[in-house]
Amino acid sequence: MPCAHPHLGGFCTWTERRESAHRGHVVLAAHGFSHRPLDDAGAELHSGIPVSRPVLEAQLSPPVTRFVFPSDR
Repeated sequence: MPCAHPHLGGFCTWTERRESAHRGHVVLAAHGFSHRPLDDAGAELHSGIPVSRPVLEAQLSPPVTRFVFPSDR
C-alpha cells in the first residue's frame, strides 16, 4: 500500500499505517519524533526519542519494540 504523496515528502496517514501494519506489510519501529537525523545538531535526543514510541502505540495498538535511526543515520 503506497503512502500519501511520498514524492512530495509526505508521510503515511494513520489509516495507511494501520492498514499496512494489519496486513503485515511493515514492521513498526520508533525513531525520533521530528524525523531529524540523530546526528544533526538540532536533534531533540532527550525529548524526541522517548515521545515517538508511545505515540505509535496509542495510534496503532501493537507494542513497538524496535528502534530505527531516522534518515538511516
